[in-house]
Amino acid sequence: MNSINVENLSFKTWKKTILNNLNFSVKKGSVTAFIGSNGAGKTTTIRCILNLNPIFEGHVSINGIATKLSSSRDLIGYVPEKENFPWMKTLTFLKDIEEVFHIDKNIFDSRLQFLAHSLNCESLLTRSFHGLSSGEKKKIMIIQALLHNPSLLIMDEPTENMDPESRTQFYKLIAEEHKKGTTIFVSTHQLDEISKYATDVVVIKNGQIKLQTSFKKEMDLYKIYESN
Repeated sequence: MNSINVENLSFKTWKKTILNNLNFSVKKGSVTAFIGSNGAGKTTTIRCILNLNPIFEGHVSINGIATKLSSSRDLIGYVPEKENFPWMKTLTFLKDIEEVFHIDKNIFDSRLQFLAHSLNCESLLTRSFHGLSSGEKKKIMIIQALLHNPSLLIMDEPTENMDPESRTQFYKLIAEEHKKGTTIFVSTHQLDEISKYATDVVVIKNGQIKLQTSFKKEMDLYKIYESN
């Protein structure tokens, strides 16, 4: 079974067609790089997969469950490209995630400690969102996405505004999550970095899927993108 199935997905506004009949899948246990230029439709596709753009044509499922069903969302961890953060302490926000997913307190405390240590951001847990840099906010969003041990992690430009050391910590954490079986679907412009971890690649251009293929380390993602 695939982790994500996208069938005949189209999304239109009154002005233009953003996505035009997309068909692709994400294999369970893969690290799938979703690549394309700005405006190609990556974020819109992800929002449709998450049912955040609910008025779309076609069918999307997570582990065989239609994304229009709320039960599919329990399987997913999501790191958005940008987010409007609440005016609260980061720990208060993360404890809200604990309640939403009904995480056992001991498991929550252990998981939070592990994730914060992995991203070297324990000190951020006592601070308020409005005082964080964009890179620090991204770390908190990565933590919230992984707290409930999702089987599928969807990320939209997760290392944007991160410094080199933080990106190294992030990819080490993602490699560990993948090793334990988490499926990862990531939109990124950092092709050199994702090349070290990707098992599959999906290329989107102008709202259409141009290529879906397995990816081997000796391949060049830049050449794959430019040739499609």
